[in-house]
Amino acid sequence: MKKLLFPALAILAWVVSACSQKTEYTNAIPAKAETVIAIQPAALADKAGLDETSLQKLKGLLKKDTDASMQEYLETLLNDPAQSGIDFESPLYLFNIQSLLKNGFIAVAKVSDEANVQTLVNALQEQGLVSGTTPADGYTLTEGKLLMAYNASTLLMLGAQEGPQVAALKDSIAVWIQQTAEQSYSSKPAFKQMQEQKGDIKAVLPYTAIPSSYAQSYGIPQDLPLKDISFIAALSFEKGSIDLHLAPYTENADLKTFLEKQAQAAQPIKNTFIDYFPQSSLALLSTGMNGAALYEQLLENTAMGNDLSAKEAESMKAIFGMFENDLTVGLVNWSLNQSPAILAYATVKDAAPLKKLNDPALLRRLPGKGKLMELGEDQYVWHSGRESLFFGVRDRQFYATNDELLYKDIFKKCDPSAAETAYADGMKSKKMSIVLNIEAVSELPVVKMLLGLGGAKTAPYKAILDGISYLKSESDGTQGTISLQLKDKDTNALKQIAELGKGII
Repeated sequence: MKKLLFPALAILAWVVSACSQKTEYTNAIPAKAETVIAIQPAALADKAGLDETSLQKLKGLLKKDTDASMQEYLETLLNDPAQSGIDFESPLYLFNIQSLLKNGFIAVAKVSDEANVQTLVNALQEQGLVSGTTPADGYTLTEGKLLMAYNASTLLMLGAQEGPQVAALKDSIAVWIQQTAEQSYSSKPAFKQMQEQKGDIKAVLPYTAIPSSYAQSYGIPQDLPLKDISFIAALSFEKGSIDLHLAPYTENADLKTFLEKQAQAAQPIKNTFIDYFPQSSLALLSTGMNGAALYEQLLENTAMGNDLSAKEAESMKAIFGMFENDLTVGLVNWSLNQSPAILAYATVKDAAPLKKLNDPALLRRLPGKGKLMELGEDQYVWHSGRESLFFGVRDRQFYATNDELLYKDIFKKCDPSAAETAYADGMKSKKMSIVLNIEAVSELPVVKMLLGLGGAKTAPYKAILDGISYLKSESDGTQGTISLQLKDKDTNALKQIAELGKGII
């Protein structure tokens, strides 16, 4: 009998321990989730750096139109958010499934104290946000303006729902809040990839959630399964900058091959031509060209090949193929009474392919009715109406500009040049870099005039512009980054936003 007693007690202790153990709250994210967002509440609050005045103002707003007991409870939560029963040191997740919830997201939070969550629910019920609670198998369900489900480890919450999807949502919640890691989105490689990123807000986004202009920049052919590609995003608020990192992610072998091949169409930027652009340039685009590889991709993934005759295709292949290494295009100036002044330089293998532009068939494809004139050896100008484009090659370096004054100073180094800007060094070694010089744009007479017309109404927006140095988008071939660089490099960007917000709200 004694031999059986100790094993039996051990098994009983294991069962009791297993039943009382909390499950991981990320298990509640369903495997069918299409968009998943992770927010770091504590980190964001710390970076916002609310001072006592701002905190008191926030308390006043939250206490408005509430009774004394609710005001006291809100005061408690603002002083110690942990009293809500929610662990704000852990990420707050938002997810969406379009078939269940067409608008909005469902929140998943980690519960640190179930009793405190019940106190929170009671307070919400007194305010009419929750109509009542219903004990269920392994969790408690609330209804009303907030649909909530919670247990010792997990809180699921979303806004009021109406119609036939309510019953389906309740059934789904009952499954989600008790499912295992293997049944959850948290077991997917994309989720793990997102978790590895550094950021205050991270996300896995479907292809359809990305702005079409950005998604189309990847040039993914329509015959490839776009549903199998997603983007891993990470947004960070740092001292003096806001940084968004975005990278495509897929488990599809064909899509992986396409993305790898696409990355080969660009080379690292060398900043070959940075000295030829003035420091005051409004915008710069720079990339390391592999013209031959880019042409092959365009033939393979666009309708260009179908639109060209064999002779035209041969000419276009030669023209694309002449470009290698750096290509830099700049918006040098802009005013209301003339076209934006654009300047471009590129490294080429030789100038011979330019002569193929004299092909009448290719000339007909150029926009507008124009005329191509030869100005000298490997130097041309295209006239169309009041517009002109000067271009050519000197010493294996291509140039192009629509401004005659810039043409007269072609290959003349600027003083001061764009090489002296804060963003110049960061462009080097990237495969694509685009910079919008907000500081220079703000100095344009037309911008100053428009901001001045608004008087006090536009003053807060002028203050925002005055605090920005530049906006930059860059790629290393595998990951893209969009950064907003502020002039104040010592203060966290989120705190700067909070300070500016005081003047707008």
